[in-house]
This record gives sequence, C-alpha cells and structure tokens, in this order.
Amino acid sequence: MVVKSAKIKLSDVAQAAKVSVSTASLALANRPEIREDTRQRVIDAKKQLGYKPLRKRTSATSSTNANKPLARLGYLLVGGRLSDEAFSITAHKLQDITTNKNIRLEINAIEDSDNPDHVIAKALHFAQDLDGLILSHKISRELIHSIIRTKKPFIIIGSYKELSNDDLDMNVQSIDSDTIAMGHLAASFLIKEGHKKIAFVCEELPQGQLNYRWLLGTKAALEDHHMQMEADCIQIAGKVFTGGEPAAEAFSTMKDPPTGFVVPDIRVAAQFMVAMKLRGIEIDPKSLVLHGCEELAKRYQVEDYPRIETNNDIHQLTIEKLIENCKNPDSYSYKMLLPFGTFNM
Repeated sequence: MVVKSAKIKLSDVAQAAKVSVSTASLALANRPEIREDTRQRVIDAKKQLGYKPLRKRTSATSSTNANKPLARLGYLLVGGRLSDEAFSITAHKLQDITTNKNIRLEINAIEDSDNPDHVIAKALHFAQDLDGLILSHKISRELIHSIIRTKKPFIIIGSYKELSNDDLDMNVQSIDSDTIAMGHLAASFLIKEGHKKIAFVCEELPQGQLNYRWLLGTKAALEDHHMQMEADCIQIAGKVFTGGEPAAEAFSTMKDPPTGFVVPDIRVAAQFMVAMKLRGIEIDPKSLVLHGCEELAKRYQVEDYPRIETNNDIHQLTIEKLIENCKNPDSYSYKMLLPFGTFNM
C-alpha cells in the first residue's frame, strides 16, 4: 500500500534508505557524486513511500527562467563585518567570478543580527531586485523561511545553524567544507606532537557557525584519545575584533597552562601569538593550528604554522550552483561538503 505523499517527508525517505537527508536529496537530484547502489536504494524508498516533492515553479516558469539572462546577484553577510578580512576576501572572490560572467554582484552586510525582524526586513529589501542571493554567516531559520516565501533563488555559503527535521523538505542548498573534521584534524595533529593540554581560542561562538563546529571537532579528537578539554581552556572573547589578548591573559596566569592551541581564524591566531610573546611565551609552529587562506597567512606572517584551508573551489561552485538554481529551480535540498586543504601538517 502506498502512503499518501503529502504525509511523507524527505527525512522519511532518507531513514528508509538508511542514508542522511543530504545524501537522499543528492541522490534524487541525480548528482554524480552519489554511488549508483545508494541512488537506487533512495529511489526505491521514494517509490515505496510514495514521496513526491513539491515543485515550487511550473515547467513553463522554469523554461522562461532558463532563457532569461541573469543581470544581478547578491552576496549578503549576516551578523558580520565586511571589514573582517575573511569575509572581505570571500566577497571579492565572488565578485571576480561574477564579473567574468558579465553578471553584477551586489554586496551588503547586516552587522547587527540580534533583532531577527530587523535582519529579515533588511534582507528582503536587499534581495527584492536581485535574480539570486548568496547568504553567509549567521543565517537563521526565520530568515530562510522568509526568503523561501519570496521564491527568490538563494544558496548558503559556509556553515550555518542546521534546520530542524521539520524543515528538511524546504528547498535549501548550501556549500561548505567539513568544519567539524577540520577541528578534529587540528587537535589530532597537536596530540600527535605530544601536547597533553590543548586550548581553543576564538572571538565568537555562534551555534552552527565555523568556530562552533571547529570546537565540536576539537573536543571529539580529545575524546578519541581519552582526553578532555578543560573549561578554562576554551577562551571566547565575546566580541569581534577583540583578537587573542583575553585568551593570552587567561593562559599566562594559569599554574598549568595549555601547550597546544587550536585557533580557527588567522587574524585571531596572529594577535594571540603576539599577546603571548609580550608575556614572554613563544608559540612555535608545532604548538598551534589555525584556519584560513594563503593570502591571510602571508599577510599575518604565519606561513610556517600548520594551517587548514577551505577548498578554493567553494566560490566558483557557489556562483555556478546559484546560476543553475536561478535558471532551473531545484526542488531538492542539499548540503555540499567540499574537501579541504592542509599545509605544514
């Protein structure tokens, strides 16, 4: 007996096929990275359950969109500042790619993300004349819902707070690296180097974001080696552009300070090392792992330190997938995790 599809969600199909929701979504989208036996298992589960995803647009609309030239896309940074080099570099890379495609990229930031209604109002105003939108950083469930209601094609670049199981049928696409695995690798490297007490340093720790996921990975690596991260070894400044000074002050006064450090931000890592040096503590390249691109590593003169870098293809893929979504709206959600690079490790 076939169950009515209105009651069946993508999460039900994923559970029946014994795969993750993102894998089920990619399988139904006929993505080449999914193995054929996995794809068939998902298709069989879909047929058995009678799952029918709701199309947002008619074929006539899709055909019209496919032939319509794109004029303007947008990059919206939520809860961050474009003066932060990591976000600035992302914006410039996205702009270079769209320029080469003869597409204009509007760039905007909503720095204050504490008021959800304010964020949604500004985001919708920014997006209203765009053909498609790239969202980044502190992306809330409410913001995603609001943009979906406008039927504006969008994609999320980087980490964001995961949606609940009730939201998994929403048409949400995102591209990121496995940031939890990054944090795990960073801590594992320090453990291999002989560090018995490892600390984590960052400015902010919003749930679901890069720093949050790095911390999850760091803790998991310690647990794998029957170690624990002590509470005072997690130093969160609480404010952007505070740098590593508060962490350096805290560690320098400990009787038994940490010797290994995971810092998922090159700027914060560089400032932290300077603050430690001013206190007479030199951090050598085998004692700190950081995250960021080569450009920032050179700018802050930390090229010799172990570094994990987000895949350089993320910007190109983000633009290509958004253009694809604009011309051929996809009813399937997916989270594409790209492999990441390591240096001096």
